Amino acid sequence: MQSRFVRPLCVLVVLAAAAACEKKAPTTPSTSAASVETASVTDAKLGVTLTSPVAVSPTDGQAIRFSDQPIKLVVTSAATTGSTALTYTFEVATDAAFGTILATKSGTDAGGQQTATLDRLAGAKTYFWRARASSAGVAGPNSKARSFQIGPEVVLQTPVPAFPAQNATMTGSPRLTVANVGRSGPVGQVSYRFEVSDLSSFARTVFAGT
Repeated sequence: MQSRFVRPLCVLVVLAAAAACEKKAPTTPSTSAASVETASVTDAKLGVTLTSPVAVSPTDGQAIRFSDQPIKLVVTSAATTGSTALTYTFEVATDAAFGTILATKSGTDAGGQQTATLDRLAGAKTYFWRARASSAGVAGPNSKARSFQIGPEVVLQTPVPAFPAQNATMTGSPRLTVANVGRSGPVGQVSYRFEVSDLSSFARTVFAGT
């Protein structure tokens, strides 16, 4: 009888908590919001004035699923009275006072906005972020700090085949069986996908079922 290779796959169908709706922030803040969140500083020696950028996304207190990483930080561009091009610095911390800064990123111009993409952060935690512009060695004020929350990570272990055994010879229509996978995090319903192939590479599938 021709050999068949079985590959069980575990597919997450529903996550229990941790899912949060993305809050859509406006592309540009209103005049009143900008006046509240914008600060400025003037360098006495150079006479250059710099304003702070205004945070756009994530919104303050936004809940983000772990799987939605990487997170992109977005601010509106700062203003300056100088002629030197501005550079931007984004900071992410574990506390509102920014005593423990986890990440520092440079900004990228996105047409009136500056963006920075973060590396993956640990789940089930709250983080704080801010940004500032600099020009000719003059550091502008930081934007108003905002927080965001990352939900817990969902982890599914590899399924282990239980029946039929390795290299077993079967007749009829055998029932494919695997042990329930180990899991952690807010896991809801889990489904399993089974694949059977006559090639060990699974380049060709002769059966697939969930």
